[in-house]
Amino acid sequence: MSTTKYYLVENGKQVGPFSFEELKSKSVVKETLVWFDGLDKWTRAEKIAELSSLLPKNPPPVTEVDDSNIKENVPPIPSIDVSQQIKLQVILYLGRLSYSFL
Repeated sequence: MSTTKYYLVENGKQVGPFSFEELKSKSVVKETLVWFDGLDKWTRAEKIAELSSLLPKNPPPVTEVDDSNIKENVPPIPSIDVSQQIKLQVILYLGRLSYSFL
C-alpha cells in the first residue's frame, strides 16, 4: 500500500495532502495539477502513471448506434405546414408589437 501523499490545485488553491484512496473521492481530471514528494514541479494528472485509473475515460468514437433498446412504436414527430408557421409568426409578432405599446 502506497504511503504517498498527494496535493492538488482546486479553484486555484493548493489542497491536501490526500492518500490515493482519498483521491478517488476527488474530481481528478487530466488537467488537474498534482504534486507529491518526488516531483520537481506541479504536474498534470494525465502525466502521472499511478493516477491513470482515477481519470475519466474517453468513450470510443461513434461508428454505429445500438438501437436495440429503442421502442418500436415511437410516434412520428408532428409536422406543421407553412401556412400554420406563418400564422404563428404573425401572432407572435403582433403580440410583441402590442406588448411594446404598453
